[in-house]
Amino acid sequence: MTFSWVLATLVATRLTSTMAVDRHDLDMSNRYVVTLKPDADVAKHLNMVRQLHTAANSQREFGKRFEGISHHYNISDFQGYAGHFDSGLIEHLKNHDAVEDVEPDQIWTAAGGMIAQANAPYGLSLISHKDLPRKAPEPDDGSYIYDESAGDGTYAYIIDSGINMQNVEFDRRARKGYNAVKRDVAAWTDESGHGTHIAAIIGGKTYGVTKRSTLIAVKVLRTEQGVMSQILDGYQWAANDITTKRRAAVAVIDVAVYGPYSTAFNRAVDAASAKGVTTVACAGNDNKNVAMSPASARTAISVSATDANRERATFANWGDHVDIWAPGVRIISANKGSRTAVGKGSGTAQASAFVAGLVLYFKKLKALPDARATKAFLLRQAIPGVVTVPSGPKGAFAYNGSGK
Repeated sequence: MTFSWVLATLVATRLTSTMAVDRHDLDMSNRYVVTLKPDADVAKHLNMVRQLHTAANSQREFGKRFEGISHHYNISDFQGYAGHFDSGLIEHLKNHDAVEDVEPDQIWTAAGGMIAQANAPYGLSLISHKDLPRKAPEPDDGSYIYDESAGDGTYAYIIDSGINMQNVEFDRRARKGYNAVKRDVAAWTDESGHGTHIAAIIGGKTYGVTKRSTLIAVKVLRTEQGVMSQILDGYQWAANDITTKRRAAVAVIDVAVYGPYSTAFNRAVDAASAKGVTTVACAGNDNKNVAMSPASARTAISVSATDANRERATFANWGDHVDIWAPGVRIISANKGSRTAVGKGSGTAQASAFVAGLVLYFKKLKALPDARATKAFLLRQAIPGVVTVPSGPKGAFAYNGSGK
């Protein structure tokens, strides 16, 4: 998975920093993400970069041209930008007083895939019962015990491939938020089905944890993989929309995409958290003890996946960075394609969706004001010492506190 960012369900799309690109066009050479120091004079620095970039391009009568700055990021004290620059300019930036970090832009991937329609899900039973309802492969005792408030008045910002708004699972509660891929109406289609699947786990009327929450599509992927700088653009919009509308006490961002450690993305998550914004992120599908981003951000809620017996999924990452575990194998949920489309998917993205739903459930019930209080309460409610991992202590399993 060299320099690959992955959606936590085993699916993927590809995007450049500035626009959607075809699958054959994923040249990431000379593309970078730059994190600035908190005290940097951002306007002055960006102006300098533009001037140096223009000067460098003007000296090239023939040969490769560089695009310059494509994105600017601003979440609390996290400031940065992404773009296409020549090596000389990058070397200058690496040594600049205002620059904290320069990292290559990367391809991220969806961590979960869709398979055939099947019977009712088991995941909701698992998160509302302390004991296993019935033995695998897919235990289903037909009961999901939850408070009738069901996340009413809460908002899930879903960083993914979009949402099939017409699916009956959403009862007209799905909304278009931000399209980082292409900002025209036709481009909102969920081409992979991944975002729809994840959204319905969070808030679908049949498959969802919070059956009354509002689901906001933040489209950063088309099919399987996407560029980190573009995904970060979508994340920035979600974080700023929550803070601008004062929704921190009633909202969550679910990031169903992951990749190698990124200073910029982790800084963005921590900056959003400082403003009260709760971020849930998938731990990744590499079957490794490895810290991926953005789940490895200090303030993120990092989620990995189990099967129906609360045993670690064979693909699931583990380690000290994982905060909590949730169902993530053969999860049934809504799909793309029609008003009634249903499918199954496996991945840490599905697991993170269950936890994102629980975050909204608890925010509604307990009036949790910010990211810190939310994460602390979620982990207190979890069932400790349940999930065996290849190394280290057993992990805690997500639980909604139903008393069952």
